[in-house]
Amino acid sequence: MSAAPATLGLLALAVTLGIVLSTVLQAPSPGPAPALTSTPLPAGAVTWGSLERNLVYAADVPVDHCPAPPADDTRSRLVLFNALTDCMGRSWRAALRTAGVHLAEPTRVFWTRPGRGACGDYPGDAAAFYCPANQGIYLGAVDDEHWMVLSAILAHEYGHHVQEVTGIMDAEAEKEYGTTGDAVIAALSRRLELQADCFAGVWFSAVRRSLPVTGKDWGIVLEDAALRGDEEDDEVRLRTHGTGEHVAAWLNGGFRGGRPGHCDTWAAPAADVA
Repeated sequence: MSAAPATLGLLALAVTLGIVLSTVLQAPSPGPAPALTSTPLPAGAVTWGSLERNLVYAADVPVDHCPAPPADDTRSRLVLFNALTDCMGRSWRAALRTAGVHLAEPTRVFWTRPGRGACGDYPGDAAAFYCPANQGIYLGAVDDEHWMVLSAILAHEYGHHVQEVTGIMDAEAEKEYGTTGDAVIAALSRRLELQADCFAGVWFSAVRRSLPVTGKDWGIVLEDAALRGDEEDDEVRLRTHGTGEHVAAWLNGGFRGGRPGHCDTWAAPAADVA
């Protein structure tokens, strides 16, 4: 989930600790996979700030060594937050370096009580969110989530950070400003959110041997992802994240494809990002 610069926020504990490194396994599929871009774009065809021809699609996320620390209480979840954010930073930094993009460290906020930050008040209705205003990843001290589910939530927010530094978020925002109608804006948001899910899957693919990601673990992640969508029969709110089926499918597509080039949601048919 990404937050507009006046919707969520900071006060908790901005953090910096560390553990790092990452690596490859097979896992169950959540159902029909969406149509994904599987061929990297030629180097001369990619640009910063483009939605459909962004330089990130030609990048490779290298295998890394990233053993996860245990996370069974608030303190250990903070350690997990820092360890995995360090690892994600190393993986994506190496991937973007070849494209000439510097990946700055995101601001980290781990909250244990309500607060206010660059994107407004939190916790709101999300366990985690990304704030473009300060390039911040915010994670709450949630006690009832499996550690792999927390890792997937964090990887999704880091996916938003990748979108921010490669200009995808700005390009999506420009499209929103240039259009009218809630339905069109919600459709753009779904493409942004589902791409962050796919980027999360790409990172998991790079670290699956060392984290490790077992078939059972990945099944838990996909099952949880399928519950985090906004369904088409939901008439109460705007559908900004995609159906549970598509959330799980794009996450799994990134995991199986293993490259950002599989995550071009902007070129996908509308039926695959509903």
